[in-house]
Amino acid sequence: MGHRRYLLGGNAKTIKPDKRKLVLSFDDPNIREEERRELEKYFEENTCSTFRETCVMLRDIERARLAAKKDKMSAARRADIIARAPYFLEERQKLQAREQASREEAAMQILLRRQPRRGVSDKEIIQNARKWMSKEVMVAFEEYKKRSATLSGHDCQLVELGHQCFNVENYCNVFHHFNFKVKIENPITSVSRVSLFFAELRDMFGQKYYFCSPLESDSENGQCSACSSQGMDDLQHPATGGYFRGSTGSAFPYMYMEDDVDDD
Repeated sequence: MGHRRYLLGGNAKTIKPDKRKLVLSFDDPNIREEERRELEKYFEENTCSTFRETCVMLRDIERARLAAKKDKMSAARRADIIARAPYFLEERQKLQAREQASREEAAMQILLRRQPRRGVSDKEIIQNARKWMSKEVMVAFEEYKKRSATLSGHDCQLVELGHQCFNVENYCNVFHHFNFKVKIENPITSVSRVSLFFAELRDMFGQKYYFCSPLESDSENGQCSACSSQGMDDLQHPATGGYFRGSTGSAFPYMYMEDDVDDD
């Protein structure tokens, strides 16, 4: 009844108004414009003096709003909310479980990073290196096979990965040379042969380029300054070229055997 001055012509100077009910009056579609202006004036003149008082008032207003909403709610709507309450509780529990699992996973990752890494044997390193190098040479070979009319329709399989040499000309030019043998079988005649190939994997500005060429004989060997500077004279290169030979005055890694800069 404390708000009757505004709604019923009551006296707010003698009766302390109920602010919760006053706020709810704003939502009343039947309130007169004069009463609305009086409500606005009252709240302008009667503000909270402390932060705690503000929080208490907002809490009470929200409770009053929810209580009023519940009173207006139909019985069927109430029954529906009560029936769905276990579902929302279950979903909340699932969300909390996922959040807990995520926190535990993050903690485990931090713990694993702090643990010393397991040492890898030389045998494992060599095996892993041969795996990825075998894949790379076959990528280069498949590119060559697409352009070769004599290999069309033939079954090809890597038999042996031979000599290889990794070279760094500079930061933007990294290349890798390989020798490898491939078994080539004609599916019609079942006749097969093993042929020697050369492959180059070149990385320029983060882009890979592949080159592959057959070696006509075991004696064919083109010149490659990059491989020769590392003592890889047994690695055969095509005599016809087509690959990057490296600079004559450089050696791996980033070393120059000759001073190309003239002294003043």
